[in-house]
Amino acid sequence: MKKVYFILFFLAVFNSALSISIYPKEFKKDITKGSSETFLIINDSNEKKLYKVNINIDADEVNYKIFPKVFILNPDEKKEVKIFLKPSSNTEIKNIYSGVLSIETIPINLTKYNNLKFNIHMDILAYVNKKPLI
Repeated sequence: MKKVYFILFFLAVFNSALSISIYPKEFKKDITKGSSETFLIINDSNEKKLYKVNINIDADEVNYKIFPKVFILNPDEKKEVKIFLKPSSNTEIKNIYSGVLSIETIPINLTKYNNLKFNIHMDILAYVNKKPLI
């Protein structure tokens, strides 16, 4: 019986800590002249959360900007995050770049969740002068 309570407790904590919606669900664009996308992030939980947005992509080959990088959302609140990518002018341009959009979800009251933080990752496929292979 203790196992059942533990599993239910874990699922409740996990669901509350991770409740997030992101639209659109992908980034596949031609970045030859630079390209941007606006992502809508929604806090689907019933608690205030801190979000940190980052891109993991070869910074020597692709320049990027994120705004805002860090923000707080109340329950059911929405925020637009703008991302801009452009090939770096000081390197040889490849045809396809891939990376990951990372959104770290941090509950404001970390002690309630035993200092657990959650990351959401979304693949990024950026291409130059040709259609994506996928």
